Amino acid sequence: MGERSKTIIVIGGGAIGVCSAYYLHQKGYRVILLEKDTIAAGSSFGNAGFITPSHFIPLPSPGIIKKGLRWMLNPESPFYIKPRADRDLLSWLWKFRGYATSEHLHKTMRYLRDINLASRELYRKIAMETELDFGLQTLGLLMLYTTEVGAKECHEMATLAREIDEPAELLEPQQIRKLDPGLENRAAGGLYFPNDAHLNPAAFVTGLAEYLQKRGVEVYTGTPVTDFVIENHTVVGVKTPEKDYRCDEVILANGAWAPLLSKKLGIHLPIQPAKGYSVTIPQPTNPQKIPLILTEAKVAITPLGDSIRFGGTLELSGIDSQINPRRVNAILKAVPRYIGQFDQLQVDPMTAWSGMRPCTPDGLPIISRTSKISNLIIAAGHAMIGISLAPFTGELVARIVSGEASPSEIAPLRLERFA
Repeated sequence: MGERSKTIIVIGGGAIGVCSAYYLHQKGYRVILLEKDTIAAGSSFGNAGFITPSHFIPLPSPGIIKKGLRWMLNPESPFYIKPRADRDLLSWLWKFRGYATSEHLHKTMRYLRDINLASRELYRKIAMETELDFGLQTLGLLMLYTTEVGAKECHEMATLAREIDEPAELLEPQQIRKLDPGLENRAAGGLYFPNDAHLNPAAFVTGLAEYLQKRGVEVYTGTPVTDFVIENHTVVGVKTPEKDYRCDEVILANGAWAPLLSKKLGIHLPIQPAKGYSVTIPQPTNPQKIPLILTEAKVAITPLGDSIRFGGTLELSGIDSQINPRRVNAILKAVPRYIGQFDQLQVDPMTAWSGMRPCTPDGLPIISRTSKISNLIIAAGHAMIGISLAPFTGELVARIVSGEASPSEIAPLRLERFA
């Protein structure tokens, strides 16, 4: 069998899975994409849509443990861990604690910035090659603060940005008004990252999936993978309720659900699902243009054409899509402290969207083959930057399959780093 006649099965119809299918198809492979629900049904649907060179600080950063313990006492805080006797969660938290160091931060931040920048450029190429309109704009990202604590955080981020040569500008209120006249700013100041971009995540994922289907990629929705057929440490088939699919390679790209399937292969993935919420409403008459992060509240605000999205929270509660109205209300209540367009924000919290972000303990995704199953590639664990890193991940997955990826570029993302 020729190399390019291989059949590759991609499991997962979110941003990571669809981008993997896109780049594998470009290399001439036969690609079958299996999704248990609909395309973009999970985190890829309602996330903030940020493409973030600015997000160079990994999730386990210095001081996060102390801050997290304080937040856990407040039911409306940005961070929550649902108490439960779960060995995987306890193991994950112990590893997370070990990575929450200044050493890990300085080792990781330039790399995180670089792969986000690379992904941004790949988005531009996808937009040109496919002629899809998914609202891609490079207008930057503005972090607003209202307190001395928030000001300190933004000043520290600006200092770190200078260390890695990432443009970042501290702004006074009058400069914020000039930057985005549609923004009724109430913040004391802000930090602007001009390199960031944003898009409509659902439009991107569904549009790219439709594009691929028209070009011969086999996309099956409502098709959950139930098991694998293994021969000599190799996956030769993927089982679903309707039929089995033969394959030469398998890409596990189903986000927070990846650990559930990997266990069937005897592989433990140190990934915890972290629930986030978003609310999307029509834009006001005089719309803002630049995406925001409300620093103290950890709320993201994204203009999406005729609508605007408010998102936030990091809730380690297992696979659980239930809406906690108190936590949704905390997002909505924070907004008027920073901007004035939404003083009368009246939204039923039960209409909010929730999604599961797959988090690794070191804040980097897993994109690698495994030692147990020779033809399996894991592409999961992207936490809050899955949409940002989707093209980077898909392109790297395709090069791993073709043997073009070098060991040095895969090394920071290997599963074995957690051994």
